[in-house]
Amino acid sequence: MRQSAPGQRVRRALIRLFSTVRRNRTRSIVVIDVLGRYSLEWAPQWKRSRWPYRMSFFRSDERAQEVPMTFWDAHSISTCVRSAAAAADCRIERQQLFDRSVMVGRHTATGDFNPGLPPYRTLINRLEDGEMVPTGQLRPPVVDQSAPEAIQAFFGRFAARWNDVLDAAEANGTARPLPPAVAGPMLARGLRAVEHGLASGLGTGHSLSAVITLDERK
Repeated sequence: MRQSAPGQRVRRALIRLFSTVRRNRTRSIVVIDVLGRYSLEWAPQWKRSRWPYRMSFFRSDERAQEVPMTFWDAHSISTCVRSAAAAADCRIERQQLFDRSVMVGRHTATGDFNPGLPPYRTLINRLEDGEMVPTGQLRPPVVDQSAPEAIQAFFGRFAARWNDVLDAAEANGTARPLPPAVAGPMLARGLRAVEHGLASGLGTGHSLSAVITLDERK
């Protein structure tokens, strides 16, 4: 797969890192953190791997500048890592991929890139603060059917687990109501547990992290 110029820059940086590991004959861990291509925060942009992005979640009187950024999925980052390792003649012992902030990404609060998405980050923070939020506001969105099959399948599994937590909260609230100061944090932590447990590494979160273990001691 031919990579873009930004992808080539990441590859060159990795070649330098991997070459250092090989030259020093060490066992090392390299952590890569990039923007996930298939975050719900920017679903309207899923067909593009590079577009103008701005960090507008910081509180400031000034408008954040747009900067062209590359967005990555599991295939693109893995291809880049393998290519860099081959060029550096460095052995990959292990690669792990993790998604961060699948439903509570920062731009669910700003709404800058997907205005129709509920502000999940804000809503779950309100739950953590002991304020009950109607479960209907927390239901997951419908994913565009033109997305790759693996992405659709992931969000299908995710939505099922997420909705299970919401359904249980609704049932418990009817059978045995709890004060918001108790029920809110309980629901928030149940939803966060779903997110942490389903960090697929496909590029479905705000960030995609790759943890690369290299061993050149032999």
